Amino acid sequence: MAFDDLMSRIGSWFVRVKLRRRVAGFVRGLLAGQPQANCWTLAEHAGDAGPQGMQRLMSAAAWGP
Repeated sequence: MAFDDLMSRIGSWFVRVKLRRRVAGFVRGLLAGQPQANCWTLAEHAGDAGPQGMQRLMSAAAWGP
């Protein structure tokens, strides 16, 4: 429930649905308690084939309300 509340609060910061889903996967990966958190491990946890989407999220996505 707390995760859904968080995503509801920050979801409006991301206009595209695909980007909101990637942010949710990113946050889930961070909260998963993995010994190492980088774009590769976060992407794997989210089920992505590679880290490019997570890297793009961190480097080029527009953040903010």
